[in-house]
Amino acid sequence: MTDYRRVKVPILDQGREGACTGFALATVAHYLLRERTVRPDLKPVSPRMLYDMARRYDEFDGDDTEGSSARGAMKGWHKHGVCSEKFWPYVVGDPNETLSAPRATDASHRPLGAYLRVNHQDLTAMHCAIS
Repeated sequence: MTDYRRVKVPILDQGREGACTGFALATVAHYLLRERTVRPDLKPVSPRMLYDMARRYDEFDGDDTEGSSARGAMKGWHKHGVCSEKFWPYVVGDPNETLSAPRATDASHRPLGAYLRVNHQDLTAMHCAIS
C-alpha cells in the first residue's frame, strides 16, 4: 500500500455497479504507468473501458450478470490497451459501450505488454507469481 501512496494512485469508486474488475485493473494500471522509468503516465485511465472490455472477453455466456472476470479484463487490456478517463469517462448505469476510433487510438499508448496464465494447481508456480 505504501508504494501506491508514494506514486499517488487515485482512489476509485465504482458506486453500486458490479464493475470491480475494471476498477481493480485500473488501480493496477495507474500504479504500473506511474512507475515507468521512461515517460511515466500520470493521466487517469478509464475503468469503464477496462470493465467493458472485460465483459467482451470474459468466459461467461450471455449478458445476465453485471460482473466480469479478471481474466477477461486482462485479455481486453492486452488486446486494446486502455484509454484515459477523458476519452471514456465512467458514468454509473451508462456504459456507452462503443470502442470508438479516438478511444482506441488513445488506448494504444497504454498497452499491457504481456501477461501469463498461472496453473493454480502448481504451488511453486503460484508462489513465483505472487512473489
